[in-house]
Amino acid sequence: MGEPDWLRLQKKIFGRYVEQKLKLAGQPRPVTDIIADLKDGSLLIAMTEVLSGQAYPGAKPKASAMRIKQIDAAKNALDFVKRVGVDTRMSAEQLVDGDEKAVMGLVFTVITRYMRLDEDDAEAGGDIRDALKLWLTNKTAGYAGVKIDNLTKSFHDGLAFNALIHRMRPKLIAFDALAAANREENLALALDTAAKYCGLERYLTPADVPKLDELGFVVFLFDWYSAISLLQRQDVAARRIGKLADMTQLHDSMKADYAARAAELRAWCDGCVARLAERAIDDTMAGVRARLATLGECKAEKAVRFVAQMDVVALFDNLALRLKNNARPPFVPAAGLAPADLDACFEAVGGAEGEYSAHYHAELGRQVRLDKLARRWQTDHAQATAWTEERHAAAAAPAAAEQTDSVDGCEHQLELHALFEQDCA
Repeated sequence: MGEPDWLRLQKKIFGRYVEQKLKLAGQPRPVTDIIADLKDGSLLIAMTEVLSGQAYPGAKPKASAMRIKQIDAAKNALDFVKRVGVDTRMSAEQLVDGDEKAVMGLVFTVITRYMRLDEDDAEAGGDIRDALKLWLTNKTAGYAGVKIDNLTKSFHDGLAFNALIHRMRPKLIAFDALAAANREENLALALDTAAKYCGLERYLTPADVPKLDELGFVVFLFDWYSAISLLQRQDVAARRIGKLADMTQLHDSMKADYAARAAELRAWCDGCVARLAERAIDDTMAGVRARLATLGECKAEKAVRFVAQMDVVALFDNLALRLKNNARPPFVPAAGLAPADLDACFEAVGGAEGEYSAHYHAELGRQVRLDKLARRWQTDHAQATAWTEERHAAAAAPAAAEQTDSVDGCEHQLELHALFEQDCA
């Protein structure tokens, strides 16, 4: 007569669970028959150490064929189990003799004592069944035909398992096409999909699931919790990677924007300084005024560029703050394009404006003085020309003197002639 289903399935589920935990802890050992493997106490100590995180005090018992030594080793192992906080009334004789119900009950108690649904929980050992039921209820809420009333029959039609997968990966399962009457097909679909896409080993068959008792179901469902939680963590990681990629793309865009705008400002500053370094003119008043008009143009452009510089510096500060808050390396602009370099460029423009203004205003003053002298010379020249013409006209008209009929008239003409000679001297 073979083993009853509850025992066969519990041994498979519990043995796999313990074997997986030992493997993850770096203590791999095969668990082929958990009842037989627990008799010498070594497996019980190992699984309790791994699950509780506490080390066995003293030397560990060695395997022995003598019953009395086996019982002593089993007693020491059970004492350790109790010391770490697992409540059990099992005797060493029951462990050595392989009391099936007692042994499987002990394994279930030790396993569930350290199960937790949240890795951040500091405490474990609460009623895992209530926690699992609540988690399963929340995850399958809204799915037609799925109601978590218990941890056994609620899963016999396979809809709940498919709902868990569909919640995380809707494209893998056409849930609306499933029918509760197709139990074995539903279970096969869920087990196959979980094995292929969720990393959950297919160690049970669709026919095994309805034969599970509550203890076996609890550990089996905890495996499902672990698999679904892994999918959630992967989704969170993917979203974080997506956010990181978006953030990196934004930062790269801000860096490129800053570099382009800073380079444009730097080029304008260098060009303006070069324009203001020009000193050649055509030595005219109009030429000087044209140069001063260039200075006015530069100042007008500078006012606009100064606003642009403030925007660029604000962009740099915003980028620097974002990089710091997100623990990213600081942004180092190309040589000559840092905010301090732009400040120096604008200071150079200001210095060039001052020198340019002083030079051409001095030149403008010189041109004004030359213009005044030219105007004065023109006035004096016009007066001299008019006087000369007047004198030449007087000298060219002797007839009036010849026609005078008195001594006084002659004397007057002589005086005018004397004055003319004096003016011409």
